[in-house]
Order: sequence, then structure tokens, then C-alpha cells
Amino acid sequence: MLIALDVSGVALIDHLSVEFTEKLNILSGETGAGKSILIDAVNLALGGRADRELIRTGEERARVQALFDVSKNTAARAFLDEMALETDGGLVAVSREITRSGRSVARIAGQIMPIATVRAFTAHLVDVHGQHEHQSLFDPAAQLGCVDGFDEQTILPLREKTAQAYRQWRAAQRALKEFAGTPQELAQQMDMLAYQIQEIDAAQLQAGEDEQLAQRRLFFKNAQKVADAVSSAKQALESSALDAVLQASRALSAVGGVDARYGDVADQLADSYYTLEDLRSQVAQMADELDYDEREIDRVEDRWELLRRLTRKYGADAQAVLAYRDQAADKLETLRQSDQAVAKMQKRIDQAQAAYEKAASALHDARERTAQAFSNAVLGQLKDLSMGRVQFAVSLSEAAPSALGIDEASFLFSPNAGEPLKPFSKVSSGGELSRMMLAIKTITAQRDGVDTMIFDEIDTGISGRVAMAVGRKMRAIAENRQVLCITHLPQIAVGGQTHFLIEKSEQEGRTVTQLTPLSGQARVAEIARLSGGTQSESALAHAREMLLEAQGALEK
Repeated sequence: MLIALDVSGVALIDHLSVEFTEKLNILSGETGAGKSILIDAVNLALGGRADRELIRTGEERARVQALFDVSKNTAARAFLDEMALETDGGLVAVSREITRSGRSVARIAGQIMPIATVRAFTAHLVDVHGQHEHQSLFDPAAQLGCVDGFDEQTILPLREKTAQAYRQWRAAQRALKEFAGTPQELAQQMDMLAYQIQEIDAAQLQAGEDEQLAQRRLFFKNAQKVADAVSSAKQALESSALDAVLQASRALSAVGGVDARYGDVADQLADSYYTLEDLRSQVAQMADELDYDEREIDRVEDRWELLRRLTRKYGADAQAVLAYRDQAADKLETLRQSDQAVAKMQKRIDQAQAAYEKAASALHDARERTAQAFSNAVLGQLKDLSMGRVQFAVSLSEAAPSALGIDEASFLFSPNAGEPLKPFSKVSSGGELSRMMLAIKTITAQRDGVDTMIFDEIDTGISGRVAMAVGRKMRAIAENRQVLCITHLPQIAVGGQTHFLIEKSEQEGRTVTQLTPLSGQARVAEIARLSGGTQSESALAHAREMLLEAQGALEK
């Protein structure tokens, strides 16, 4: 439930704070007073489009904060738990700030959040019906969405299964197209693969060869430096120092029986001698290996350049090039057997199509049942809105296969008994549109479980007894959830538990929009203004009578 709204720097609003109550909150005012601005501010907080034109002239930023009570909203609390966000005794604030520089910051419970997250969260809290939303009733996609949303537990799993089957079907079709192409494309692809395989085979690569070549090239670049170092080491190890170590070991070994220390040192000297002797052999072998043919340098460089050319084409190293060769060979063999491969791919397409058709058919059957239940629910709501003689039905016609199935929905409507059903867009008036949208919104809200519904001038095109019926319906909706309604009809306004007046005034040479709670005589005067604009005693008396009658209905 929307507890409070705080708005700063939005259009004509300098600063406005308002607290709403449960059930029905009425907002009324003269045309141009700023009623639509208030809805824009709410939409901004809910994650709507951040239009810099909303920022009040002379201000650098606009800010809106909405405070919600989510203590009874299971879906909203689950969302907060998943995001690791805490409430304050069931209260959570959602805010939005936009600047002239284009910066937009949204927060939930004080934490900065992506706009998409804010929209997903507030969708559990508020449903806003704007002035131009009536037109959505003409959109077949929106009409199908109404049907699907009426029984989401049944429809959504079937729709997801259908969408998955459709993606698999389309993927199988793309695979065949990419594989086969035209005969010329197939021949070109086979020639290219054969050339690549031949080029790699001719190189006779070995896995790990690039590492060996790199090491050999490094040696050649430092050959003279290595030769000098090995020669110096060889000469040093060929000195008489090794013989001196051996003689020292033998001398101490002779007196080892006198003191164990002499024997230990003798053994260590012997170990050192044999270690050095082994190292001298290794250095001598290194010296022998320094002899190489000058032509080997050219061979290594040529081989290195060949490997570099192949790795640029086919992989990061020799092993990757060889792996590419094997893959190319497999693909070439598959292409050579293209007739069989195409047949297999076509079989997969046929199987995927059959799976899609089965899923789409199950979805269609479920939609047929749901469409009938939805139609009955709409008729029940319309009866409450003084449209008990109208006919309404949902027609499902066949559409081109898509991820949504094979159905296209059409709302059919007849305002008078005995008249044939026709597409809704061809027979409905503005007042009928308003009541139809109210009926559907009522049903949708019951299914969605949102706490707050906001209606921006849903009373377009209605008056008299119809307005009274809409007022009763609005009060009935408000028995189970909070409703904010911007209206210009007294028949609706009198039913509000709370009534706010939206008006413009001039302060210090600037126009500002204000929101004032009405009660007592002030509310009577506003009802009289909505009824006809006069403040005569008869008009005021009529306004009091309307308020008393509505209050009596509420108390019942």
C-alpha cells in the first residue's frame, strides 16, 4: 500500500508531501491544475522514463520518494528477501532522482538499484492506469496478454514450453540453411576445407613443436655467448683442483679410524669430487653439442615462419592447428555425405516442428478454456457497471507460428441485445472503453495481487447513472485494496474515504501545484464544483446529499 508520496522539483510542483489512506483516495481539481503531473511523478518513482522536461524550471534536479507498506504483500517481501533488502517495520521507500545532466538514480530501501529492478519490484505494488491506456484494448497482443494473465498458473508453463519448442524448431531450420546453402556454396566450402587440410598436412607439424623451435631460436641468437660460457666452464673444471679434492679425501680417509670427524670430511670430499666429475662430463658434452651446421639456422627460421603462418590462420599453437585440421576433416567428410546429412537435418526439423505443434495445440486448448472464463468474468464486472445487456466474448483465431503459439486474440463486443458481436475497436464508445478497462483492471488486480491501483481519469466519456455505477465499482475495488483515483465526476468523488484537491496558485511570482486534503464544507464545495461549478445553496445542498448517500453506502 502507498503510504506517502514526497515530490520535489517536478514540473509545477516545488515541494509536495502527501499521506494516503486505505481504500479509496480521490484527487480532483480544475483542468490544468497538475493532476497528470502527479501521475508522472508516481511513474517516475516506479521506474518510468526519466524525462528531463519534468524538472521544474530553475531547478537542477527532481526527486520523488514513495513509501510503501509491504507487510501483507507476499510477493513484494519475497522480492526484497531475494535482494537482501530489509524493511522498517514492513515499510520500504522507493525513490528516484533525475538531474539536468541526464543522471538518474533509483533506490529501494536506500540502496541504489538498476531501473529494471525497480520496475520489477514496484510491479508487485502498484498498477497505474493512465489516460491513454484505453487504446491498449485495441491491440491483439494486449488482448492475448489479458487472456493469458487470467490463468497464469495454467497458461505460463504451456507458453514457456511452446516458446522453447519454437526456438528449437527455428534452430534446426537455421542449421540446415547454414549447412547446405546453395550447391555452389557447398562446393566452395568443400574446396576450401580440402585446401586447408592439405596445407596443414604438408607442414607435418608435431604437437609441441613450436616450443622446441622457440627454444632453438633463442639458442642461435645467443650462440657465441653460450660458447664462451661453456668453454670457460670446461677449462675451469679440467684444472688440477679436482685431483686435489680426491687427494684430500684419501689423506683424511687414512686417519678416519682415529677420529670419526676425519672420516666424515673424507666422505664429503669424495662426494664433492664425484659430483664435480659428473658436472665436468656434462659440460664437456655441452661443448661437443655446440657444433652445428649454419644451414640449421635457416632451417629453424623457415620452420618457425611456416608455423607462424599456420597459427595465424588456424590456431594459437601447433596443437591447436592440428585440432583444427581434424575438425575440418570431419566437416569435409560430413559435406561429402551431404545428402544423408541433409536428410538427417530435415528429420530433426520435422521432429522439432511436430513438438512445437503439439505444445502450441495444448496452449491453444488451454487458452480456449481460459478465454471463456475470462469472458464470463468480464461480463460479471460489466454488469456491475450498468452494462448488463452487453455481449462480450474473446475470439481466438489462427496466427502465424511464433514463440507465443498459434493464437491471435480478438475482443468481440455488442452493446445491445440482439446485435451481432463485432471487434471491440469498431463498436465501442469512449464511455464503454472506460468501463471495459475498469472491468479488466479489476480482474487483473485480483489476479496480480497488487496492493494499490491508480486510475487517472478512468471516467472519460461517462456521466449520470453510468458514473454512479463506476463509482460503486470503484468503492467495491477499494474494499480489498487501496485505490487512488483522479476524477472529474462527483458520482465517483463522493465515494472516497479521503479527498484531495489539486490546485495551482502563485507564490513569489511563480506558479506552483499544491495538494490539499478536503473535509467538511471544503469537500462539499468541491463536490458542488464537480457537479456543475456553481456554489449556490441548492448546489451545495445537492453535494451534501450525495456525500451522505455515499457515506451511507460505505457504512453498509
